[in-house]
Amino acid sequence: MYRGQLPLGIAHSGAMRRKYNRSVVMTWIQSLDQLNLLATIELLGDLRAELNIATAGEPVAIAMWNPVIKHIDLHPGDTPGIRDAYIERRFKITNFLKNKRVIRDFEIAEGDHRWTNRIVIEADPVTVRRALEQCEADYLRRFPARVPQQATKTSANKEPITRAEWIAIIGVVIAVAGVVAAWLAVPGFQEWVRWLFGVPSLPQKQ
Repeated sequence: MYRGQLPLGIAHSGAMRRKYNRSVVMTWIQSLDQLNLLATIELLGDLRAELNIATAGEPVAIAMWNPVIKHIDLHPGDTPGIRDAYIERRFKITNFLKNKRVIRDFEIAEGDHRWTNRIVIEADPVTVRRALEQCEADYLRRFPARVPQQATKTSANKEPITRAEWIAIIGVVIAVAGVVAAWLAVPGFQEWVRWLFGVPSLPQKQ
């Protein structure tokens, strides 16, 4: 197991040099359920992003757990238990992809905490891209009503509005309502508003 800095200068073991068939038909995708297929798409997406900027033939490292969650179905909250379950699934998916010969090999590089561990992977960019494309296509085919929801800092990951924030919002609404009421009391203002929006004036009382 790797410790410390990664992944530059990592030595290629005999296992990580093992050849595999890039043209294998990926019928295994259909065996994955919705969550595992989504986790596979997420992992392959992270892997492809790293491979795009890596030196050809060199292993790359991706996070075992990332504080910016991409799919809320895989991380519906933020507790130690949910984080550990996410990491466990990510490890199993990586091992699954190795068994299916999508990646050549992988190892875990330990950080200061289990949540900062990284997965060091050796894989072929073309095979990873093909696998990702097939997984995405199968997901859309099987779950058309469940397009992966992207969690962002401004939506799914945002903290719920607190009571103090609600009080502040209500205060602003009341203040605005008071200003509007004051303007409505100004002589001639209502007539000006009616003229502005083309509303006929009210008949004058005799």
